Amino acid sequence: MMKNMEVNSSYGFHNSRGEKDMKRISTFLIIFVSLLIFLSACNNNVGEELVKYNNEDMNPLSEKALELKEMEKHFYTIVQDPKKAHQYIKDEVIPFLNELNKNINSIQKNLKTDEVKDLNAIEIKQSNYTLHSFEKLAKVLVLQIPPVTDEEQKESEKLYQDVQKINEDIDKAKDKYNQNLSDLADKYDVSKELKLPFR
Repeated sequence: MMKNMEVNSSYGFHNSRGEKDMKRISTFLIIFVSLLIFLSACNNNVGEELVKYNNEDMNPLSEKALELKEMEKHFYTIVQDPKKAHQYIKDEVIPFLNELNKNINSIQKNLKTDEVKDLNAIEIKQSNYTLHSFEKLAKVLVLQIPPVTDEEQKESEKLYQDVQKINEDIDKAKDKYNQNLSDLADKYDVSKELKLPFR
């Protein structure tokens, strides 16, 4: 009789343990499936925001980029007149770039996903570099307004080297932005939905 009770007790113990194991497995599966759904939703969020960011935020700014290209062309037509060129940068180019920077920074505040924020951060950096380049160039031009002393010539040459270095940074930032945009578009399978802005 005691043996039967032990057997029954043992059987009951193993049965209870089996139920606990099944509950653990079920809980794990629920967590795993929930995680997959969550990750899928996150992927959709990034992909959707990337398309919206590119098509609705950056594409309108592509017209600004074209305007800046035209301003640069005009600048090079007057660069032989340092005083006139400096005035043009001061009155036209720098205010234009300040407004552009303001627009790009305002986009950053409205972004939700880290990956798209990181992408726009590269654009912000590039825009800041461009502004900094023209600010330095304005200083170069002031130093080139006749009469130019030897000291002013040396200083302007040094500043112009800084401008060239900043321009290299601009190109690197532009390349990095384009590469990251392409990588994200491939990662979230939205390449066909992107309207690539003027770069």
